[in-house]
This record gives sequence, C-alpha cells and structure tokens, in this order.
Amino acid sequence: MFITTKLWNTHHNPSLVETELKDSLKSLRTDYVDLCLIHWPIALQDQDMSGKTILPLNADGKGIPAEHAIEDVWKAMKECLKAGLTRNIGLSNFNKKQVDRIMKICTIKPSNMQVEVSPYFSNNQILDHCRQLGMTLTAYAPLGAPNRPWRESEEPNVFEEQVLKDIATAKGKTIAQVILRFHIQRGLVVIPKSITASRIKENIQIFDFTLTNDEMSKIAGINKNLRVFKNSLMANHKEYPFNEPF
Repeated sequence: MFITTKLWNTHHNPSLVETELKDSLKSLRTDYVDLCLIHWPIALQDQDMSGKTILPLNADGKGIPAEHAIEDVWKAMKECLKAGLTRNIGLSNFNKKQVDRIMKICTIKPSNMQVEVSPYFSNNQILDHCRQLGMTLTAYAPLGAPNRPWRESEEPNVFEEQVLKDIATAKGKTIAQVILRFHIQRGLVVIPKSITASRIKENIQIFDFTLTNDEMSKIAGINKNLRVFKNSLMANHKEYPFNEPF
C-alpha cells in the first residue's frame, strides 16, 4: 500500500498545514503517509478542520481568496516531512511558473507532480518539465472521467473511440485496461477511481501485455487538449494555474 493525501485550499495558512495533515492521519488511522501533495496552488479563506465549509464562496459564487504564498506553504510542508508525518511531499495542478518558484526556494525538492492526464488530454509540456526536474508523475482522471456530473453532452467519450476498441479487441483487454497501459508506458503513475471491486481488480491487470510503438502512436493521436477539471470556481484567484499555457 502507498498512501497519498493532499493539503486542501482552505488550509494553506502555514500554521494549519501540519494540523490538517495530522487530521488526515487520524482519519486514515496511520502515523504517516507515503506522500502529501499541495492539492492546488490556490489558497482560499482559512477554515477549521470541521469540514463544514469545503469551498468558501463570495456573493458572486466564486472562491474567497486568501493571501498565503505557495513558497510559504511549501516550507510548512517541508516541516511535516521533517517531523515524520509524511515520507514525501509534492505538488498537484501547479503550472510551470509555479513549479519553478518552488524549485527556486526549496531545500527539499518536490518528489511528485499530480496532474490531469487522459487520452484526450496528454498534458505533455508540464509532464516533460517536471520529469526533467526529477519528479515522478501521477495522472489523475486517466480515463477522462466520462461519468463526471458536469460533462457536456457534446463532449466526446473516450470509450467510443474506434482506435481504442480495435486495440482492446486485439489484446483481449478492456478499453480501460488499454488506456491505463498507455499511461504506464508513458512513464506515469495512474490512479483510476473506482469503488467497484471487479473494476479495481481489472485496473491492476495491465502488466501482462504491452502496446506496440504503433499502438502507442495511434492512442496519442486522439489527444484533443481537452482539460475537464478546470476548477472554474477558483478562476478569479491570482494563482489560478490554467491561465498559463502550461
């Protein structure tokens, strides 16, 4: 087991970082986690650990910003590492400029970057940048989150892609298994979400086949630069990461 947790936006106050991690450890019933990530570079209005207010909103329905520099948040994360509460610390949803700001001030480098990656969203530029900095890379929503509640009716569905159907048939695998294998062969960690035991088991059964270079190229060719986790409620924040090209 490799246990990862994240620091939420309402606990970016450096005085709350360790408190939230300890609260997570209590919920997880463990003394430490293997990895703790800053979930977003976006700091929102400070909240307690009750969970009553997950996303504080203003009258316009936008997140209420807080002034906590990502550099200061990182320094507080480092203290959690030094205290033995986590074995690794990393980033999630940061853009290149934000990553570089952390690299400029850090004495302990981020060990992992977690970002959205799917066949429709290759996200190559930030992945390549973080790989060059020595980070491991994690793809969330690796199947494109086709069942997300906010999916637009006209959006394409990766499970209807003929290229994936053909490869899955040829390999005797499901489309989901082919996609996960595609990510693995790109050098990514993948974290598909499921609460169904049979699908969890299926998602692990991807190490008994490989994709050819031609198959990898065909899957890469369906990229549409389609980001689906845009976090638009926080787009008013100065640290909103997706205003940059990558």
